[in-house]
Amino acid sequence: MATWQYDLSLIPCSKVLEQYGSVPQNIEYEDFNRVKWWEGGSLPSNILTTLDTFFPRITHWHKNTQGWGREDSDFIEITFTNEDLSDIFIRIDVRNINLNFLKKITELAKNCNCFLVSMEWLKIITPNVSLLLEDIKDSAANRFAKNPDEFFDELARSKTLH
Repeated sequence: MATWQYDLSLIPCSKVLEQYGSVPQNIEYEDFNRVKWWEGGSLPSNILTTLDTFFPRITHWHKNTQGWGREDSDFIEITFTNEDLSDIFIRIDVRNINLNFLKKITELAKNCNCFLVSMEWLKIITPNVSLLLEDIKDSAANRFAKNPDEFFDELARSKTLH
């Protein structure tokens, strides 16, 4: 991950409701890592073809992962474990936000009946471009992209306070 990338995961709405009974603002860190969010879940049969319309498919370094886009820019990867889906991960290059990509991401999430989860705070985001943009604007990736020097000064100040 590059500092200028905002990271998301897609997780099924049904699993969130199964886990919590309602939709929390954030997922607990321990839960995010413990719960097998995609266990028993599936994607639309045309998902790989759909992602091929986003960006060119790349050869991923991990044999169980397929990727689209550029790893240092806008990027999507799907990981399988024993041929079962285990993760959908998205990176957004905030140096030059591609609104068309954000629209495609939110449509993908809606079509897959998923929430977007911001990896910075594990915040659950309803698939909506405006809500996604709002969270991106509050992200560390965006603060870095806007002013790297100020970002690192802020980081150094926060480390001296702890």
